Amino acid sequence: MRWIAVAGDVHGEIDELASLLARFEEATGHPVDLLLQVGDLEPHRFDRDLESLCMPEKRRSVGDFPLYAKGEKKLPCEVVFIGGNHEPWSFLEEHANGGEIAPGFTFLGRSGRVERFGLRIGGLSGIYNAAHSERPRSPRFEKRRATYFVRDEVALLLNGGPLDVLLVHEWPEGILEDRERGILPTLLRRSSVGNAPARLLVDRLAPPWVFCGHLHVAHRRDLSQDGRSVRVRCCAAVPGEDPEAVVFLKWDGRSLEETASLAELEALAGAGARAKATRAKERPSSSKNENAAALGEGAAP
Repeated sequence: MRWIAVAGDVHGEIDELASLLARFEEATGHPVDLLLQVGDLEPHRFDRDLESLCMPEKRRSVGDFPLYAKGEKKLPCEVVFIGGNHEPWSFLEEHANGGEIAPGFTFLGRSGRVERFGLRIGGLSGIYNAAHSERPRSPRFEKRRATYFVRDEVALLLNGGPLDVLLVHEWPEGILEDRERGILPTLLRRSSVGNAPARLLVDRLAPPWVFCGHLHVAHRRDLSQDGRSVRVRCCAAVPGEDPEAVVFLKWDGRSLEETASLAELEALAGAGARAKATRAKERPSSSKNENAAALGEGAAP
């Protein structure tokens, strides 16, 4: 069994991401084997990387990545990620076709795919903008356009064959139902949420799993495409260690299934620990004998 995690926007807070993964391992006893991430990781190596970050200057921060890039800190598994709209794009453009940007961090590129443990994983970096996404990408780096994907990058994924997991940063169009808008944050009550090219990928490829971030709101929607089930999961943001920022799944080589949420897993683990402690108090002599037997010792006199 392999344990897979999918994380929402990190915004440089990789230590908090590591903490969420550690909490899963503590609650379940299972280390995470692979981490997928849906953009806005913000892998800044140093201050100069902030120059190509599209974000107000007062909100810019190098974050935790430098220590991970140097190997001084490590996550428990490989990270496979796409770009969002807040990234050091001048750095990521050096790996536009994908590849390892630092030990344990694999960028899928502007549009790319990899296979891990037999899972076919694809991703589209960036968000949509009608003025920029419908024009070809310039060979010259343009900070203003760097955060947006273009039509050719969408086509590359469409023509690459089936996927088991699709990562997009911005929500696909049409996954919010009208009845849901009133219970979600004001940001999602506007008439249009998501983009059409991301929804085209969902409809054409019909991957069993689709993950996105961008809006920092956890949301679930199950779709049916030509009789095939497509489960869309939108992740909350990692800063603040929101338990809904990471979705956990288990993969047995044939089926990828979602676990209970981190909050539920921790509640179950806590309940189990309390029950065990209660039993130990109620049966002290029995517990003493059981422990001795487990260590190969004789029963206590």
